[in-house]
Amino acid sequence: DAIADLQALLDDADDNANDPGPDNPYLIVIGPGVYDLGSESLRLLPGVTVDGAGVDATILQGSGGTMEQALVIGSDDASLRNLTVHKSGGPNATAMYNPGVAPVVDHVKLLADGASGTGIGVYNTDGATPNVSSVVIGVTGNGVNTGVRNDGTAAPVLVDVAVNADNAVMNTNASSASIYHSNLTGGLENDATSSLWFSTGMLD
Repeated sequence: DAIADLQALLDDADDNANDPGPDNPYLIVIGPGVYDLGSESLRLLPGVTVDGAGVDATILQGSGGTMEQALVIGSDDASLRNLTVHKSGGPNATAMYNPGVAPVVDHVKLLADGASGTGIGVYNTDGATPNVSSVVIGVTGNGVNTGVRNDGTAAPVLVDVAVNADNAVMNTNASSASIYHSNLTGGLENDATSSLWFSTGMLD
């Protein structure tokens, strides 16, 4: 099971005497193919880069785990690059969840579809500050769907991002988003405590 092996590599790295971290980086490369996580989540680790063979070549898919029903869970000082994350089905669909962490997400496609409830491309909470660049986010489903959901003082930076969802970006509970050189299709929503900065791009 290739995806179980991938999680095992991450777990083994975490248990190793030379734990991964900013001063001891690890690189895990995933070759071309479709890798099914089933109902599990892929949990990134500090200091580990997970690098695919390209957004159309390496695809991680599945129905997601128990934490916000997300397929990938971010971590500080972790990177996710050059692949597609496709979360499908379930009561809710979240492609990536960042609970108070700051991963790098670069040249990635985040897809969430088929949920009986709401879908979210990337969900940032509790002060999360991910750096998201050259990313495509597409969300469809039966509920009101959101490309980038920020809550609880989350403050992501988005550069060269294309989003297509009912709500392209939603900020609540003193959150903010800084967006540069991006194309957003869908609504922009802030509550009274939140803010959004948009510079250069297209809003539809």
